[in-house]
Amino acid sequence: MMDEQNKPLGIGTALAEARQAAGLQMSDVVVALKIREVHLQALEDEDFDILPGDAYVLGFIGTYGGFLSLDADALVAKYKDAKKITDRRDEMLPLPVKSGTDFMPYIITGAVLAGLAVLGVMVW
Repeated sequence: MMDEQNKPLGIGTALAEARQAAGLQMSDVVVALKIREVHLQALEDEDFDILPGDAYVLGFIGTYGGFLSLDADALVAKYKDAKKITDRRDEMLPLPVKSGTDFMPYIITGAVLAGLAVLGVMVW
């Protein structure tokens, strides 16, 4: 019996059925998408653990689903929901607070004044 973690999501079945309905061999998809066959087969088998990581899985699902004229966004959302992947943009870190005084304007002003003083002495 499958536990909740390994329960089929239906993504692989949808991809495989759409590919077969389009009359495409796996090798046709490999050439068209330039995604390794082992990765495409893992998607169809829903063996996501052998894929490089969630970012790649999401990209592969979207690309493969779009190529097969499926609703790629729905497939990606289904994977995100099942794997409990959140949108990281919601977790952006705040900008660091500047500490201390910025001395650069004072340094530039001092250098310009020193240059003018040297120029004044040379002209005089």
